Amino acid sequence: MSRARKTTKTPARIWKYGLPFGPIRDDRELVNDQIYRSRLFHNDLIALAIETRQAYREARSRIVPGYAEAESIVANLLEQKAELDAEIKATNMEARKKGAATPEQKRRKKKVAEAIRAARNAFAPLKAVEQEVTEARKRAKSGGDLGDISDAARQLMAASDAINADRAKKTAELRVKHGECSWGTRGRVEAAVRQSSGGKTDPVFRRWDGSGNVAVQILSSSKRLYTEGLLACEDTRLRLELTEFKRGRQRAILWLRVGSEGRQSTPVWAKFECVYHRPLPPGAEIKAAWAQRRRIGPGRWRWEACLQLESEEFEPPARIPSHACSVNLGWRGRPGGRIRVAYVVGTDGHSEEYLLPTGVVERLDHAEGNGARGEEARSLKSLRDKKFNSIRDELVQWLGDQDGVPEWLRKETTHLARWRSPARLVVLRRKWMDQRFDGDAEMFDKIDHWKRREWHLHRWQSGESESARGHRKDQYRVFARRLAERYSDIVFQEFDLSVPQRKRAPGEDEDEQSAKQRLNRTRAALSELRGALLLAASNTGARVTEVKPVTGVSVSSSCHVCGHKCEFDRRSKLVHRCERCGAEWDQDENHCRNLLAFRTAEAAE
Repeated sequence: MSRARKTTKTPARIWKYGLPFGPIRDDRELVNDQIYRSRLFHNDLIALAIETRQAYREARSRIVPGYAEAESIVANLLEQKAELDAEIKATNMEARKKGAATPEQKRRKKKVAEAIRAARNAFAPLKAVEQEVTEARKRAKSGGDLGDISDAARQLMAASDAINADRAKKTAELRVKHGECSWGTRGRVEAAVRQSSGGKTDPVFRRWDGSGNVAVQILSSSKRLYTEGLLACEDTRLRLELTEFKRGRQRAILWLRVGSEGRQSTPVWAKFECVYHRPLPPGAEIKAAWAQRRRIGPGRWRWEACLQLESEEFEPPARIPSHACSVNLGWRGRPGGRIRVAYVVGTDGHSEEYLLPTGVVERLDHAEGNGARGEEARSLKSLRDKKFNSIRDELVQWLGDQDGVPEWLRKETTHLARWRSPARLVVLRRKWMDQRFDGDAEMFDKIDHWKRREWHLHRWQSGESESARGHRKDQYRVFARRLAERYSDIVFQEFDLSVPQRKRAPGEDEDEQSAKQRLNRTRAALSELRGALLLAASNTGARVTEVKPVTGVSVSSSCHVCGHKCEFDRRSKLVHRCERCGAEWDQDENHCRNLLAFRTAEAAE
């Protein structure tokens, strides 16, 4: 169960059921065709979104003097930065180590970064017109007038309205063009494109890898559908037919309407065998339903059925305020290869550290090679890389010694020595198989043998990784639910999880401890744990309080007993004794107690 995007004030949830075999055999071609057509529709909408954004940029450059010039300066500086990063990367590759950038390269990089910062600061005043338009639209939406805005803002607003009207017209034309894609699926695609088009950067096209979904939209204006009607199997849009028990679980057939045929609009159904592992809540209204397919490896797919439900019963119960707890999220390494992902201190006197299960860490390391150097050498990813590098180098040597190699093969393998993706060699083998030539038997057989081995190892790695991630997600959900049921108020520090995940710049050195912390951060997946805490709190009625950092106050190093700011190496030293009062505390526990104190102070104010 997860939260759904709300379109009404009624609480919404998404119920998920596994589809172990996907669509039944007779409907597989129909479902695959619908998923493929939805991807074509998606990419056409993306192209239209990019065209619309470009038209807006041109209008903005026309209306706001100096905007185009300032934008060009920033773009040129960013291009210089990209070229310098590529140069530093080439230096690192030549030296076969990280941090091999020369002092001159580091100086140039610092100079370019300062120039970019200065150009963006000078660029900021030019964006005031856009801010003026945004504020005017907010006033108009709330029922007021546009107010006293500049002529440039009025011109930009008029140009934007014209561009949006043209986009709406072209979107309607695309709906007609892709009419064979079901109406519900098109609606989901349009919603996804609108969401991806709202950022600062242009949306991107999606390559076809088989992933996608088929959907049906349940319109409340025509006929409402409730869970009882779904199980009655009389609705012409969506049905769930309970069948038999297999291996102790209830099975069902999900009927999803994906079209109509004939003058009588006879429904065209796509049917899926479903594992009905838990009953639907009675009286809940079904707003939408879809079956989604996600690729998790070569020849491996994960099918799920999703039902968006709305019901007043989803409203979390009113809780009587009781005890509160503070949670410190992190990825601190502990003895035995374990990782402390959270530390909890409650006002009821309870405190605990939550460690990521060792089995999860070991399986992630076995699949992805995120462990120590010795463990990484034994990982499936490392084994795949070694076999790929070996066959690639052998092919480079063979091409250099072989005469009579076709021109197409020479052209395809121009930069073969720099290839790092096994997928490129798989594509080359496919082309080679259709264009065999004399003298290629031995080399082609070696590549064919590598490809079969690569397929097996890739499936093994993807399955191991998917299983470990699923285990980690389940553990986080159980921990979050236990915490939300015990405490009525959960407190943690407000921070941007993307900040510590930003990649190091080329040429920047990294010590062993930093590298280990970076690997632990990947294993921990704190955004997943944070999401589990928020979801558990919303389902149980617990309140989540995010304490904003106080300037000049370090929550982890300020002693919770006397308030003294202690100076010590927080990365390598977990337990510290305060220099002023002599209190000894765990750094993460100290963090939690300080957060509880800040929460109490804010509540008093």
